[in-house]
Amino acid sequence: MISARTVNLSHLAAAFCGPAKLTSNYRRLQRFFQHVQLDGDWLAKALVALLGLAPPYRLCLDRTNWKVGCKDINLLVLCIATRPVRIPVLWDILDHGGSSTIAQRKALIERFMALFGRSSIKLLLSDREFFGNQ
Repeated sequence: MISARTVNLSHLAAAFCGPAKLTSNYRRLQRFFQHVQLDGDWLAKALVALLGLAPPYRLCLDRTNWKVGCKDINLLVLCIATRPVRIPVLWDILDHGGSSTIAQRKALIERFMALFGRSSIKLLLSDREFFGNQ
């Protein structure tokens, strides 16, 4: 994924080395992602290390939602802000439409602090959707 610079399975299959057919590589990727579930906390630590991001971090908290077929996807996402982009490192799937609760936002930030330490946070940004005094 890193060398291919995409998560598109067709493009990833084309980047494989060796004599296997493109369709075989594509199917191998499908089977891998069908049966493998990556731990989100491990993935966050690996991503930060792989990208060489150094603390203290500027964090952005945001909610995003979209529709995949008939299914609504609603995510609460915590990103590390770098100059050119925002890197999503932790997220929670919200099982309801609309805004997140204060408890859900606190849990995501506490999860980040458990992984990277409280002192790793320089700044936390969010928009007006995230009101509350906690």
